[in-house]
Amino acid sequence: MSLRQHIKGDIRSRVGNDTFDSLMENVNLQEDHIITEGTAPSMSYLTAGNGTATLSSTATDTAGRITFAGTWANGDFLTLNFNKAYNAVPVTVLGKESVNASGADLVEIDTFHYSTTGSTIEASGTCVGSMTYVVVGNQ
Repeated sequence: MSLRQHIKGDIRSRVGNDTFDSLMENVNLQEDHIITEGTAPSMSYLTAGNGTATLSSTATDTAGRITFAGTWANGDFLTLNFNKAYNAVPVTVLGKESVNASGADLVEIDTFHYSTTGSTIEASGTCVGSMTYVVVGNQ
């Protein structure tokens, strides 16, 4: 059994046919890779300094990369607003990609709040570099 067939069977058994068909409208399995499609979420941020953030050109509601620059401080925040709200609060996984020579994170996050319409990330200090996100709908 290919990875594609295994994933399809596992998802169908866990969530049912209707949910599976809905999920497949937004996700393509291509040569044993999961590819997401869709419109990018909107993003806003507020910093006390000159902090900026950009969203990767390939970002969607389900996956993307946020790049931080400038001066971010404790309490500064970024809000990612999903293009289409989820029916229930989704599972969100963050991946930090930026570390210094000693292995310390350069994207320092204090809190992460999430809802059906988006996510808010609050900085706990320096935010320089990139962070990825993956969002999976939940029932």
